[in-house]
Amino acid sequence: MRGQRMAPRRVAAALTATAVTVLLAQPVAAEPARDRQWHLDRIGIVEAHATAQGDGVLVGMFLSSVDAGHPDLDGRVRPGRYVGADGAIRQRPADADTAAGRAADTALAGLVVARGGDGVLGVAPRAEIQPISGPVGAEKVSQALRWLVDQGARVIDMSGGFTVDDDTDHLDGVRYALARDVVVIMDARSADGLAESVSTGVLVVGGLTAQDERDGAASFDSRIDLSAPGATLGLVGLSAESSSDERYGPIAAQGDLQACAIVAGVAALVRQRHPELNAASVLDRLLGTAEDLGPPGPDSTFGAGVVDAATALIAQRPTVTTNPLGDPGPPSEGLLDRIGGRVALVGGVICGLVVALTVAGVSYWLIRRRCRR
Repeated sequence: MRGQRMAPRRVAAALTATAVTVLLAQPVAAEPARDRQWHLDRIGIVEAHATAQGDGVLVGMFLSSVDAGHPDLDGRVRPGRYVGADGAIRQRPADADTAAGRAADTALAGLVVARGGDGVLGVAPRAEIQPISGPVGAEKVSQALRWLVDQGARVIDMSGGFTVDDDTDHLDGVRYALARDVVVIMDARSADGLAESVSTGVLVVGGLTAQDERDGAASFDSRIDLSAPGATLGLVGLSAESSSDERYGPIAAQGDLQACAIVAGVAALVRQRHPELNAASVLDRLLGTAEDLGPPGPDSTFGAGVVDAATALIAQRPTVTTNPLGDPGPPSEGLLDRIGGRVALVGGVICGLVVALTVAGVSYWLIRRRCRR
């Protein structure tokens, strides 16, 4: 009898165990990509996008190989360029970089302009990116910066990589960009290896984890002007034919670089929302509206604090005329400027000689004609 009474319980237990096993065996629906982008909520992007999404703003980025065909980039990335050996700006071949490099650069571009929808969302999804490969040498770095400015970039993120000699004391391209009202951003790791005068006037950004801690792989030695989230989810640099579950993943780029891309996106939002503001006022707004972390006021770990996109767009702040990060001075005459000036001078001299010879010839002809009479 006792065994008969226990049988129903055993059956029920067996059925319960079977049900649990079946449930555990079922594939778990992947968490939507947007829900894993913790950084967007951290900087108030939903509120910010109600005001601006970056329309009409070109962001220059030092990126070597962006998968512009990625479905989530939606035509927001122009063809990549590089500075040739002769100083000319050339189109970068699509197969010039490794798959890992393409994935990292595509992810960084996506942090700025990914279109959202059912995928990841960029900070400024309606902005546009002009990538140019990280140049080597101060002259090529300056040429890349000048070219981006001349293309109409209003924000430039240098964090994708560049190399200069240890004794470089300034970058003329930085001076050129700042003199033409462009917001220039640099990651803390790059700033570490430079003389302080090189980054004067440039916004130096550091990356944070989801726990508001400095990214362990980031630099702790340079100055930090502003912080932003790093180590987040982004696009994977795959072609448009890739399956949807391969389109997203952790970004294989150091946290300070991710933070710079995010800040570049926020700067693009400000430039769209406040087209009347000069670059100095944009920087002042980003710094003055940041969420303070650490000791009160700016500090060496977080700078002014974490960038706040929503507040940066709506806060009431007076315009400023002086760059809060300093003035590196005016740009010097570049090689192309000097060549152009010489060509113009020679052209002017030749034109003058032609005119003089023409006048002399006409005068001589008139004199001879009178003499014959």
